[in-house]
Amino acid sequence: MSLILLLPKLIEHKVKVSVLKISRKSFFHWKKEGLIDYEPYIIEAANTSDVKSKVVKKWLHLNAFDMLWLLMVKELRNFNVDLKTIKQLKNYLDKSVYNIGKDSFAQIPEESFKEQMKAQKKLMLPMDESNEIMEDIFNEVTPEKLDNCLAKFPKEFQPFMNRFGSAFAAVILYNINPIVLIKKKVGSDEISFDMKLPEIQAEIDNLGFADDLVNTLNKEIVFNLPIRPFFEFIFTNDDYFKYCVDFELFDSKEKKLLEILKSDDYKEINISRGHSGTLTIKSSFEKEVKEEKAKEIKKLLGLNQYEKAEVIFRNDKHLIINKTVTQKI
Repeated sequence: MSLILLLPKLIEHKVKVSVLKISRKSFFHWKKEGLIDYEPYIIEAANTSDVKSKVVKKWLHLNAFDMLWLLMVKELRNFNVDLKTIKQLKNYLDKSVYNIGKDSFAQIPEESFKEQMKAQKKLMLPMDESNEIMEDIFNEVTPEKLDNCLAKFPKEFQPFMNRFGSAFAAVILYNINPIVLIKKKVGSDEISFDMKLPEIQAEIDNLGFADDLVNTLNKEIVFNLPIRPFFEFIFTNDDYFKYCVDFELFDSKEKKLLEILKSDDYKEINISRGHSGTLTIKSSFEKEVKEEKAKEIKKLLGLNQYEKAEVIFRNDKHLIINKTVTQKI
């Protein structure tokens, strides 16, 4: 999945707020309180020569980032997290980790830069495989080279350059689960936030990461907000799944597999997951069983959590889809 091809689709306004089962009253109240940065966008009249034509305001259609954020807000409100805290969380997630054309990696301390590159390498390379070419590339990375590379990125890529966007990319591109810790010390009104990448940080320093997390849980009141389960929900819920297709979170081969699944024109579907074993999906006349298996396939495809998909048709023909994953679970 290419970030360059993915982003233009993700920022298109496609999702109706009503699909999220959020009332207009709640939506506009949250907007008034600063929980949502949203303005209705304008669609020009198709026939500009027609004096009766008017500019139409298309209200309450969200892009992929808006959709994910509002699902998170909805769950936080179900836990009675107050609007002030949610707004503080939004400000934390909106903070840019890199401003295109303004920031420089040369400002980062050398040791910190090395740690960041180490983490990125863990993201880009499978944990149990070696890639000499990619290893050499990472060994040659310098702050100056990164600055020159990112300077060529268009401003439209900025949504991926804040904490929220980086978490979004971590799930979609690398199939890991960022978590956001909402923390408060006993007797204090001050709320703090911390985003962690457990799979990556544990791989770099397992004992250090575990000790830090346990100490936090022992000393502070902590609310954990995992990001990946929201994607799993979106990929497996029929109300949201069509938007995964609209945002092109599945490639053409994956769409073909899903069409076959829907048509029921197969005897068996196998999705291999390397050393983790094989998930075998067989057609069934029990609707409930088929639907659950279909959801599992959608999740595996959407999160890139597979290496090969094989379809055995009723006429004994085969379709094989190969895909290299960058992260294994």
